[in-house]
Amino acid sequence: MTAWRKPHSLVSITALILSGGLGSVVAGDPAMTTPAAKPAAAEQQLPAPKTGRISVAFVLSAGATVIDFTGPWEVFQDVMVPGRGTSANDVHPFQLFTVAETRDPIRVTGGLQIVPDRTFDEAPDPDVIVVPAQGASPAMLKWLQSASKNADMTMAVCTGAFVLAQTGLLDGRAATTHHEFLDRLARSFPGVDVRRGVRYVEGRNIATAGGLTSGIDLALRVVERYFGHETAERTAAYMEHSSTGWHREAGHWDSGESAPPVARGGGAAPSRAVLRGLDPVLLSEGREVEGLDSFTAERGGYRYRFSSSQNRERFVASLERYEIQLAGACAYMSGRGAPPGSGDPDRFHVHDQRIYIFASDTCRDGFKTDPGRYLPDPG
Repeated sequence: MTAWRKPHSLVSITALILSGGLGSVVAGDPAMTTPAAKPAAAEQQLPAPKTGRISVAFVLSAGATVIDFTGPWEVFQDVMVPGRGTSANDVHPFQLFTVAETRDPIRVTGGLQIVPDRTFDEAPDPDVIVVPAQGASPAMLKWLQSASKNADMTMAVCTGAFVLAQTGLLDGRAATTHHEFLDRLARSFPGVDVRRGVRYVEGRNIATAGGLTSGIDLALRVVERYFGHETAERTAAYMEHSSTGWHREAGHWDSGESAPPVARGGGAAPSRAVLRGLDPVLLSEGREVEGLDSFTAERGGYRYRFSSSQNRERFVASLERYEIQLAGACAYMSGRGAPPGSGDPDRFHVHDQRIYIFASDTCRDGFKTDPGRYLPDPG
């Protein structure tokens, strides 16, 4: 997350934030998903070669969530298909490698350091692409757009869905992400049909998982689509993975006709989300009030709503007191590189008569507990 990352780690939060900012507010909340009827198993099967390797590229950048890519890595490395071919490479079919913008060491969540195997310029065309929650550079997006064209499957885990959405690969498709970011995905990318209550959403060659351990389930589902249920079940048993979240019933099948595609590169940019219910005067007294659409003010790309014209006038007269602080991110996040727009307008806190917005509940709770840890040194 630089794009969005995990809600329970401040370092990972900085990786979560999308550099594209916030998208349009979508009226109403999508209903909980009722799993759609899937095509027959034979129609879902991925093209497994009879011998040889299936290459899997793990796309990485600084701050990537460890379990989002190491979980699927473990799945693919543990797959064994007895009777396939005559060599060890035939029996253990998946060949794994990491790919990044450079070969410089990368620090991912928890401080783990990884030296990428390949750069985007060097990487061979993969059969499977795994995108964890992390930041997204222009070079990464360009490589994904190109490499995904010939891949059997491009799968994103957690807020890696935002990375795929930035490439346009999710336009007109159904997708899911971590439960704390479902609303934001819907706002930021109105051309994506956001699905709730499922472990993963899969289509012919694009899939997204809810995050964390659901990435393991999606990887097992990919294994099943290549080599059948028995192979996936044997892999899960070897891993002591008792979840049935990888079974086909746990996911939603995306036919690619779930939502209208959104034209990219043309037309007006979507407006940023409304900062709802933040009336400066009442908030300065420690209370919240729902603002009215009839009393609004634009500031810094955000639209504020007020309960009265008088409060709106007070806001306009004293913007430095009430405007969103620190470019929409708490100071700790901003200090680690979180770009403007990283906060969620629905996640706010008032401190010293100033409005702060946050990317996750964890970040907001941390700020409430110890504001001094987050705010810049006045000196």
